[in-house]
Amino acid sequence: MYEPWNCLISGVVCWEHVGAIIIQNGEPVLPPCAAGPAVYRVAIYDDGLPRVCYVGEAGDLARQVRLFALPKPYMLTILALRQRLGTALGAGMDAAFELLQLDALHLNSQLGPLDLTDSATRRLLAYVAILASRREGFEVVNR
Repeated sequence: MYEPWNCLISGVVCWEHVGAIIIQNGEPVLPPCAAGPAVYRVAIYDDGLPRVCYVGEAGDLARQVRLFALPKPYMLTILALRQRLGTALGAGMDAAFELLQLDALHLNSQLGPLDLTDSATRRLLAYVAILASRREGFEVVNR
């Protein structure tokens, strides 16, 4: 039989504003980003108040931004998000592209660095970011 163990994970979640999402030629455009792993958020604000967001993770953020610009027909979440962004920006709301900033996690009081090249670490942080975004008042549109 396995011994039960407690697991406490803690850290401070904050978002770095990369840039505004704009409409160009009728399509939403994300700001350019450097290559590398990241957890990101596409956020829609109305008068500075959180409205809608999508949280994602990518092994190569620059590639993910390119995929957002030219989504494949099977990328239903991205297609729906692009439509929602177009509607929100057309209605005068603001949209931002943001990166999760979290240098280390405490796991059972042990401080450890984060390796964003590890997909499991990125996914864990994305789920934490989804929960944090809901607490901020966002409607999270992740599936």
